[in-house]
Amino acid sequence: MISNLVTNGITHGAAAGPVTVALRGSDQEIWMEVHNEGPPIPEGLLPHIFEPFRHGGAAPKATPGLGLGLFIAQQIVAAHGGSIEVQSKDEEGTTVRVRWPRRDSQPSARP
Repeated sequence: MISNLVTNGITHGAAAGPVTVALRGSDQEIWMEVHNEGPPIPEGLLPHIFEPFRHGGAAPKATPGLGLGLFIAQQIVAAHGGSIEVQSKDEEGTTVRVRWPRRDSQPSARP
């Protein structure tokens, strides 16, 4: 999931622009952001970005892969009780935010 998000940032971001990954946490949750500069994701596509077989604003044949990466990433995040969202604007770049709830690291006692 992390590899997919970073690869997307590299593939779809500005060629000379950085891709940054930040990981932070609080007592209740952990969150990760992957950010890149470059052309924004079209506004009409944002509500559908995690649907399978989506290829961003490019024609499907212009983008390598099946268009399943963000769908699979969303499914992995959801399976761990988290959420994922994308914000993309021309002047701000694209940021993918993932949040996971913290879980008790101590195994529960079994009777």
